[in-house]
Amino acid sequence: MWVIGLAYVHRDNSVAYGIYNDDTMVGMVILLELNNKYSFSEFFIADDYQNQGFAKEAVKCIIDKFKKERKYSNIMIFVHESNKVALHLYEKSGFKITGNPTWSKFFMSWKWIYNINLL
Repeated sequence: MWVIGLAYVHRDNSVAYGIYNDDTMVGMVILLELNNKYSFSEFFIADDYQNQGFAKEAVKCIIDKFKKERKYSNIMIFVHESNKVALHLYEKSGFKITGNPTWSKFFMSWKWIYNINLL
């Protein structure tokens, strides 16, 4: 419910999507437009469905969706430094670390960018 509520609060520039295995929702993500960039947040896959390729396929679909829209040239995400699985997934998907880590109130995160070729 948190993800849906957050997407609703930011409904002018975000949409929540479910990630499915056939008819079963196995995760969610919020897609955003932020500071002239695409972004996504609150991305998760339920514990019972992790390590089965759902996250990899979801990231591929997100990148493909943004590439088709061709509105911005970058996808920006922030990743918690301890989330080694996510860091590996984003790196394999073509994201690159940009800048130095930043601290929020509770944790440090890295800013990652995926450059969309608009040519």
